[in-house]
Amino acid sequence: FFNVGGHNVVRLENADWNDGLDMASERGESAAFSFMYAYHLGDLRVLLAKLREVTDAADIPEELFFLLDRLQSPVDYTDFRAKQKRLELYFEAVRNFGGNRRKIALEDLMRDLQDKFSHMSEWLREKQWLKEGFFNGYYDNDSLPVEGRIKGKIRMVLPSQVFAVMSGVASEGQVKDIWRSVNKYLKDKRLGGFHLNTDFGSVYTKLGRAYGFSYGDKENGAFFSHMIVMFANALYKRGFVREGHEVLDSLFKMAVGPQAHINPVLPEYFNAEGRGLYSYLTGSASWFVHTLLSEVMGMKFRFGDLVLDPKLLPDDFLARDIRISLRSAEGIMRLVFVKDEKGFEREIGTVRKVLIGGQPVPVARGEHLINKSDLLRAVKQGLVIQVFVG
Repeated sequence: FFNVGGHNVVRLENADWNDGLDMASERGESAAFSFMYAYHLGDLRVLLAKLREVTDAADIPEELFFLLDRLQSPVDYTDFRAKQKRLELYFEAVRNFGGNRRKIALEDLMRDLQDKFSHMSEWLREKQWLKEGFFNGYYDNDSLPVEGRIKGKIRMVLPSQVFAVMSGVASEGQVKDIWRSVNKYLKDKRLGGFHLNTDFGSVYTKLGRAYGFSYGDKENGAFFSHMIVMFANALYKRGFVREGHEVLDSLFKMAVGPQAHINPVLPEYFNAEGRGLYSYLTGSASWFVHTLLSEVMGMKFRFGDLVLDPKLLPDDFLARDIRISLRSAEGIMRLVFVKDEKGFEREIGTVRKVLIGGQPVPVARGEHLINKSDLLRAVKQGLVIQVFVG
């Protein structure tokens, strides 16, 4: 949060998600990762709220109080130099780590994180939004913005938009504009896939070696499976279901097309000709499975409970049901999502009812939730969980 550059954005240093952005360590900044850092601050608040059910306070190293500035000597978050100065004080404090600990009320810690989350989100949402209808995600080693209309040519990078949407920082209106811009500037009219970035037109050593690759190869404008899947995940997460479905479907169509020259798998990327290269990448594969389970099927685990919020379309069903088996510490968890024909064609599928071993599960707190005890009982007794979607 305090390690920012001249635009009050997290420093890029030697790379972020893209290890090809490795030549802007002095003055480069990553708004793309700043979006996700804001998201993580929000996540920490949720975890602390849960922790408050069992304790009101925690012991932390006393040096951390330099960074929890709202508790003693607040920093002006709009002044990047003030943030850098506070970071230097912290670095000096931990040069010889003392080992002493101080108690902090969780409510105070949550308030500090909330202030940082709010500032970072608002700053990014306003300062990095471009009139062209998408976010700038980077500053190069000359401290110049990477994206936007530069020398009469549009530069746009997909990760900048993905992290803005996924983090929840982008407003709903901005998400709509981003979708239009992605289709205008990054969607390939011939192959139907989504490029990682537009063609910058020249080698760009002020940002990284990625822009020394020919356009359409690897991290310079290829159809990069990992980020495309994350884009789909972000759209589903924000409720743009049909758009997310279209993005996932683009990968399927490219993988089974005659130009792919691979088995129908998820490669690391497709090049400018649509050829699949490197048949398997753990990042792409894990995010694909994660997106199918947590967003498309809507299976979200929350402190042991299972929340069911599927975002299924009629085309997602190749038969009347979709069967899923998950291994847990207690055994195999079996779920069957059943297509309810009535009314399904007119809307995105929602949960009509849930049965465990044939017995109905009541809706809890206005949502379809299977509590931890019922979930464990189903696993231990080998009961099937049926989710009727329509």
